[in-house]
Amino acid sequence: MVYLRYAGPNSAYKNDSSVLTNNHFRFTGRTKEPAIAFLTTVKSSIPDDDDKITADGKNAVLFFLEPVSLHATLDAGNFKNGLFTGSKSQDQFAAFNSQIALSHDPAEAGNILRKSIDQHPDSYVSAYLISCHHFGLDTLSHYYGSLTPNLKKSVYGKSILENIHKRELVAPGRQAPAFTREDMNGKAISLRDFRGKYVLLEFWGSWNNACRTENQELLTEYNQYKEKDFTIIGASLDGKKTRKTLLAVIEKEHLPWVQLANAKGADNPVAIQYCVESLPANFLIDPNGKIIATDIRGESLSKKLNSMLK
Repeated sequence: MVYLRYAGPNSAYKNDSSVLTNNHFRFTGRTKEPAIAFLTTVKSSIPDDDDKITADGKNAVLFFLEPVSLHATLDAGNFKNGLFTGSKSQDQFAAFNSQIALSHDPAEAGNILRKSIDQHPDSYVSAYLISCHHFGLDTLSHYYGSLTPNLKKSVYGKSILENIHKRELVAPGRQAPAFTREDMNGKAISLRDFRGKYVLLEFWGSWNNACRTENQELLTEYNQYKEKDFTIIGASLDGKKTRKTLLAVIEKEHLPWVQLANAKGADNPVAIQYCVESLPANFLIDPNGKIIATDIRGESLSKKLNSMLK
């Protein structure tokens, strides 16, 4: 069997299957617009989560489906290097993936991503790439504004706009969303308990080297300003499986600030409230509970704290 999963209308994914006969398969159907699709021979690899569609494994590949006659040539055990012809959207998507595969670091990959979007402002592939990558609110709003009316009405355009609205709720100048969660010792911790202090809400993960490096830098700021109405609340995206590792990291690296307990991994309720898309991420909150900066670190954080707490 060959299994197909693709983004249908109303942001809902659709599943289909086809019998493999003499090394050939065929899917027929109707779709109104180009959409990312997932093709595999392993039924168990089809994701259940409507928000996720990735291609892991040798016989799985992501490609762009659209209302045309599309031909695929695939080698068993190497679907990722399959050849798709007949779809302009897929041609663009394949070219983008080829460039990404040759990139040497995240910065180069980021430049390739932005260049591809800028060169194809009227493409469903660009809309898809914008919807599934992390951009700052200003950049995200700029890209959305550059989309054609049809793209704004697409599944991806609607997703981008929804993301913008969520991000605007936690932008500087907005009131920080309230929460009450247990810390690692089972004590209820409420953001409101810290009124009167500057609070850095730091989202991180014990497995993430960038997060752990940032934690070490934050130790300096914490020790310098902890007696001057400044504190940190750690919100790890570790789940039950890595709780022991998390506790070991907190102890080994001498992190003295409050750490919220979390048993849901990436589904951390506080991270969802704050629309966290990548790690590390943080929000600097003033004594009145208002967000005054996001993703602030290093020298920028030092200058900000110095100006407020000197």
